[in-house]
Amino acid sequence: MKRRIPDVILDGRTLSVIVEYQRRKTISLAVKSAGELYFKAPVGLPESRLKEFIEAKENWIKKRIKLMEASAGAGAGSGMTPGRILYYSGTPRTLEVSGSSMIVLRDRIIVPMGFTSDDLDEWYRQQSHGFVKEFIEKNKSAIPNCTFKIRRQRRIWGSCNTKRNININSRISMCRPSAIEYVLWHEICHLKHMDHSKRFYNCLEKVFPDYRAEKKWLRDHEYLLLI
Repeated sequence: MKRRIPDVILDGRTLSVIVEYQRRKTISLAVKSAGELYFKAPVGLPESRLKEFIEAKENWIKKRIKLMEASAGAGAGSGMTPGRILYYSGTPRTLEVSGSSMIVLRDRIIVPMGFTSDDLDEWYRQQSHGFVKEFIEKNKSAIPNCTFKIRRQRRIWGSCNTKRNININSRISMCRPSAIEYVLWHEICHLKHMDHSKRFYNCLEKVFPDYRAEKKWLRDHEYLLLI
């Protein structure tokens, strides 16, 4: 269940606060934009505890917002703005609009004239499908029976359900390959353990020991992995 609680003000800046209540024991906080805080918190946790958490993390929040604004100023941008930064396979590349074909270079992504944000979104979706297909072929002997689907999801990289459907974010191809593997193994382990219990993390550590590093990479880069 998601709920918006009263805004908070830090250094004169008003921040909206969204809370997703889950069956969990800990609180997690992400700065989703320069104006939004996103919590995952235990069901029933009082708002006063969240406000205390914000106060304890105030310096960290300010630092994250500063990094976001610096990235935007450097051309992180959005949409089809020439010169903006687009990540692909974990590498930041400068967007250029030129010619009549799509070209990915070491430091640039060149898209044809007339290419729209929807076209770019679809291109990333196709690339993500390719990454997932390659992962399945590489690990098919270790993957239990399930169905993978590429979906446009704003806030999460992956999800699964009791019907054994695994949904992967269509922007996953923006991430570095090891982070993509982490997301896929994360969801595969959820087929056995539909929670974030110790058993779940034991499963994840067994199949992907470096999951902590990739989880951190995603958390540190999520505001840059946008179209």
